[in-house]
Amino acid sequence: MYDPWCMTPWYTAALTKSLLDVGLDIRLVCPRYHLEPDFFQKQGLVTRPGPFDLSAQMGLVPTKARQCFRLAEFMANTASLMADARSAPPDILHVQQCVLLNHGSELELKFLRWCKRQGIRILHTVHNLLPHEQKSFHDELYRKLYQLPDALIYHSAETGYALQEMYGVKEQRAHLVPHGPLFAADFNMSQAECRQHLGLTSDRLVFLAQGVISPYKGMDLLLEAWAKAIHWMGEKRAQLLIAGSGKAAELQSLRELTARHHLESTVRLDLRYIPAHEVPLYYRAANFLVYPYRAITTSGALLTGLNYRKPIIASNLLPFGPYLTSGRNALLFDPGDLDTLAIAIAAIAVDENLRRHLEDESLKNLRLQTQWPEIADRTAEVYRSMVSS
Repeated sequence: MYDPWCMTPWYTAALTKSLLDVGLDIRLVCPRYHLEPDFFQKQGLVTRPGPFDLSAQMGLVPTKARQCFRLAEFMANTASLMADARSAPPDILHVQQCVLLNHGSELELKFLRWCKRQGIRILHTVHNLLPHEQKSFHDELYRKLYQLPDALIYHSAETGYALQEMYGVKEQRAHLVPHGPLFAADFNMSQAECRQHLGLTSDRLVFLAQGVISPYKGMDLLLEAWAKAIHWMGEKRAQLLIAGSGKAAELQSLRELTARHHLESTVRLDLRYIPAHEVPLYYRAANFLVYPYRAITTSGALLTGLNYRKPIIASNLLPFGPYLTSGRNALLFDPGDLDTLAIAIAAIAVDENLRRHLEDESLKNLRLQTQWPEIADRTAEVYRSMVSS
């Protein structure tokens, strides 16, 4: 399992655990996550990225310095991995992310080509068709990436179609394996207890937007819409909770937008990394979940939200289609439509009949998603097809 930059720690951990449960022999080539160095250990997993794994413990060292250190680790660990592969090559290298590709470097592609020459089969999971912050060279580089592996895994029908139509990936090389819910462990605290732990008032409806803060997720749009909705439903009725970390400029922009609209009394910004064991507190404390995304390929955050069976307000995006039905378990709006988003927030807060209907239908949300044991079985089937071909 190859995630040498630890870019998808939660997905990588959940998939690795599930594959180990079905008896596969897996080496987890992934450094510790710098925001939570003991995350994998808490999941019962051992990471084996190579001889060097120190950058996660650099604490308050500036980001650029830590990134340079991790690059040096990557180079040294890759050399070690190549040495190991010469004597005992793995059957399959399952690649999660190619970070250097996003910066215009083909170094990772050269490594993958070397692996293929050693007889190692390459599987790549397409988490995002292209980087969220696209640059002119990304299309060409990702075309090379998608042509290189023996097989690809994608998470939605739309992504599979795009791989075929935009990048010429043959249908037999691409396999649909859904994304699974994250942070979905058993959790026994009540909503009231979770609110008390987080310092939230018990008498307000709580709207939650949780996850990594990034421009494509539309948190700025949510605040603009909230400023409109709060005038219709009253300040004492509801509270918006935005929780997660991101780039400093993006976080500062949300703080400034909150102050500009004088939303401090109804908006709580928990702009920090939320450790994995705390994430369920937020979902349990909330009444509604909000996903005001501008665009998306796959959303682990949505699949996690479904696991908590709460009504959802979300952009009407194709990848959300299999899970959300407007008026049943969700209220959907066109991406970027502030007025419709504001109306949806106010309507679900004020209309008790609508709220009860959505709450009742949302209790069925668990049926809509694929759980990790099935994901492991389907991934293992892809592995078997690669080895036997």
